[in-house]
Amino acid sequence: MATITLPANRVYNNDQNSPGITAIADDKGCSLTCLLDIANIFGPVSFTPAQISAACQWNANGVGTWALPGNCSGSINHDAYTTNPGQAKVLQTVRAQVDANNPVIVKMINSVGGAHFVVAYGYTGSCSSLSEVQTLDPAGGRLRTLQEAVNYCHKTNVISYIIGVRG
Repeated sequence: MATITLPANRVYNNDQNSPGITAIADDKGCSLTCLLDIANIFGPVSFTPAQISAACQWNANGVGTWALPGNCSGSINHDAYTTNPGQAKVLQTVRAQVDANNPVIVKMINSVGGAHFVVAYGYTGSCSSLSEVQTLDPAGGRLRTLQEAVNYCHKTNVISYIIGVRG
């Protein structure tokens, strides 16, 4: 099993239905919550939903730009967000990035296009299946495998990723 470093002195694995998130994003806060989790993993402090909202320029359509606060010791590389590399490439990227100690935001959709985002922070085995990927799932603020998150959120395809980069 490989996992990224999750600092004990900061808050992560936030619930997208918490009052701080819903006040900003109503019921569409999984992307905001994923950014909050990654910012809190990178630190140097526990950030608030309002700080993340300002950094990512949250608007009526959601995330304006995939970004973290300037004093965060990491950034977001969203180059793959608009592509559909397929599940195998997503799993390959999760493994490589977790091995590099970087969290990965994974996007999943259903047949009508509804999206949900989770943060992959670890894997078991060879990371060749969704059930081997460990996630921070904003749906309830739960630790789930990627397969459990897909099932819980009624999604059908894992289609893309956004990489958190330390430093």
